[in-house]
Amino acid sequence: MNLYYQKITDELINFIANCLVENKIVAICRGKSESGPRALGNRSLLASPINKEMKEIVNILKSREEFRPVSPICMLEHASKWFDLGTAKESPFMNFSVPCINPDLIPSAVHIDGSSRVQTITEDENEFVYKLIEKFYNLTEIPMLINTSFNLQGQPIIETPSEAITAFLETNIDYLILENYLITRK
Repeated sequence: MNLYYQKITDELINFIANCLVENKIVAICRGKSESGPRALGNRSLLASPINKEMKEIVNILKSREEFRPVSPICMLEHASKWFDLGTAKESPFMNFSVPCINPDLIPSAVHIDGSSRVQTITEDENEFVYKLIEKFYNLTEIPMLINTSFNLQGQPIIETPSEAITAFLETNIDYLILENYLITRK
């Protein structure tokens, strides 16, 4: 299969945000590797939280059980309007679940009990993902995307470019962001 790639620019970030609005799934493999049980933006699958079927679509793509949750990655300055963080001011590592304030607006980012394992993000923490969410917010008034680890069932999180390209080709992922390039199928 032929692949096509373009260097990421602000114009391309706008394009990707519009694709997310259109319910496309975007894989990210860029920057340093992540350790631990969560995807924090460098090895992630991102999608719109607005579409109520998106959690199921992502779980099917990853061959996961239908009950498995995906998490919202939310701009820090908007998080308290969407999630009851209690005394916490931020949640950069998705370490705890909190009640969602507007669950009907982001059905794919909410667990059955109305909670979410939210990750907050700032521009300093991950400029690329933050800008992508910011563009999505400008289009939808929703300051977050759903985020899950970029891996397939039974596999570790993607580490290398070749693993990312293989996973992209073996699935229905719509777009792959590999370092500073957007990769699509021709």
